[in-house]
Amino acid sequence: MKGGFKDKMDGVYKHYVIDLSCNNNFVQVPAVQGDGNNVRGFEVELISNNVQYVVDAENTIVSIAGTKPDTKQILNECKVTSEGFILVDITSQMTAVAGRGDYSITLMDKNTNSLLQSFPFYI
Repeated sequence: MKGGFKDKMDGVYKHYVIDLSCNNNFVQVPAVQGDGNNVRGFEVELISNNVQYVVDAENTIVSIAGTKPDTKQILNECKVTSEGFILVDITSQMTAVAGRGDYSITLMDKNTNSLLQSFPFYI
């Protein structure tokens, strides 16, 4: 995890590094129950074996998928920044119920429909 909060779109965003090659991603993203869209979120830098995993934003659908604290499933599309980071918005549906949600970043190739998914992390 890299340090520092960033202001993006008038919200509070923190930068995290998630390694696709191992399951020691102890990312715990803090959120406040009832936060609305574009208030809090996080920026994800994907790496694989200590090398940045470059997301082809033109040919890839990037999403956050998982189970909210109320056991309902979500799949929200994410944006890719010019630096190749994934910008995840914590939506009001994700914070509607207090508790811990289990999520992962998913990348789907538009041409082959192949799917790459990170190991789970918590919000």
